[in-house]
Amino acid sequence: MIATIIFLVMTLLITLDSIGSKRLRAKVIRLGKHFFAEAGIPNYPLTEQDLPQILQRYLQLASPKEAAPIQNLRLKIKGAVQIQGRKSWTPIEAKQFLTTQPDQMLHYEDRTLAFLVSQKIFRQLTVEQNLQRKAVLSNFPQKNVPAIINQMYRIAMITWQPNWFLINKVEWEASEAGELLTKLGSIEVKFRFDGTTGQLISSECVDIDSGASIKYEYSDFEETESYLVPMRFEVTESYPGKQFQYRFQVTGLIYNEDFAWW
Repeated sequence: MIATIIFLVMTLLITLDSIGSKRLRAKVIRLGKHFFAEAGIPNYPLTEQDLPQILQRYLQLASPKEAAPIQNLRLKIKGAVQIQGRKSWTPIEAKQFLTTQPDQMLHYEDRTLAFLVSQKIFRQLTVEQNLQRKAVLSNFPQKNVPAIINQMYRIAMITWQPNWFLINKVEWEASEAGELLTKLGSIEVKFRFDGTTGQLISSECVDIDSGASIKYEYSDFEETESYLVPMRFEVTESYPGKQFQYRFQVTGLIYNEDFAWW
């Protein structure tokens, strides 16, 4: 009798997760196809000469002139997250889809919380919408973090789209330490570059209204379709009462192709 009940409960959990996952994946796929279909070849209102010297050096390294303009990219990553105060790390598999013009982001994430218990996270960032949803077993909604976090993630993704600096007119301020600072809306942004190579090695965003912050640290740079981009990165995400530490490895990166789930 007990074995039968356990079997039925497990079957129910698996079924719920499967149904919810399929519905969410279908939504992401539908949006991704739409985003990629409307993405155009980016226009560059700026030249390298319009940028601070530290950015000129970075673009010459990360985005050589023979590289094709980035219309879209698909990023597949694998890693883990640790919540502040806990010792355990939760496995994560995620996919991100980005377009340059218009500037859009889709994020789908699958976290394995425990045996037969998963959490799906969906993010959508466009000019019109800034959405984030979490659900346990892909069906039961959870309280979301501040929506501003999406915009911070998008800024931190610039290292995989270095031509962003030629598209967006931004007022930059260089610090004595060789860092670049700016403010995008309520978000204070700091980029740090390697003093020897000129490579972008970290980005930090702080929302002055909510106190939320995100810091990315990039490493293991490899050339992908003429772009020199990181294959590993660590993320610290903080907002009042919570802090998360992430470790990620890029397992797939494709530029300028039609949308595919992978």
